[in-house]
Amino acid sequence: MTKSWYVVYTRSRAEKKAYAELLALEIEAYLPTQRKLRQW
Repeated sequence: MTKSWYVVYTRSRAEKKAYAELLALEIEAYLPTQRKLRQW
């Protein structure tokens, strides 16, 4: 059986909350992120 992929559009800067909500609903999700070192 092949798994289907779906794209979810979110508001700006709401990606992590949407990811957490999907996990809470027991929906497998993938959230690629990058770490950046910022020096002010």
